[in-house]
Amino acid sequence: MRLNEQDLKAQKESILNAAFEIFATVGYSACKMEMISQKAGISRSPLYYHFKSKLELFTVVCKKYFKFYLDKMDKLYEEMPEQSIYERYYMLFLESRLPLYSNGNQLSNQILQGDPELNELRQLHDEYWTALRGKDMAALERAQARGEICPDVDLGVILDYYYTVYQGLRALKLQDELSDYSKLEALCYAAVRMMESLYAPEGWRQDRFRA
Repeated sequence: MRLNEQDLKAQKESILNAAFEIFATVGYSACKMEMISQKAGISRSPLYYHFKSKLELFTVVCKKYFKFYLDKMDKLYEEMPEQSIYERYYMLFLESRLPLYSNGNQLSNQILQGDPELNELRQLHDEYWTALRGKDMAALERAQARGEICPDVDLGVILDYYYTVYQGLRALKLQDELSDYSKLEALCYAAVRMMESLYAPEGWRQDRFRA
């Protein structure tokens, strides 16, 4: 039976969701298209109808995730424009435990690990990273303008601190060192309080985001 346009769209979305999980957990090199078709609950024929190769599928999955995360940064500001930078980072640190973001970071790692077949995706990843860093820097600039960060602080240093802590939390999660949510929450809070103590102006009232 031939599927209508709506069913084809739903089938393609199911494939992308399955591929996202398989690529992140198994890795691009070890992944077989059969794994994805089984995960999506379809045969290989419709899989190859939508995607001609594993590389094409991986590329679309990466583009979809990168767009999702960049859009998320915009939505975060639109919905909470006055959220302090410290609360923002606390919430983002907590999200590092979620499979969605851990899996997304795995896609980035695979592009950077040197598989020759993925070389053409380096530019895509570089563009994503540049856009993401730009959005994060804009958030820091807004925070500094609101008086949450000392005026003489190098915002690039704060941004590097954030990325370092975020990646460290993700690495701990991958090792199941932070399966206890309360421990993760406490570590995230401590990391942000350290940021406050280093960069907030004198007299800054500590954020109550964990109260």
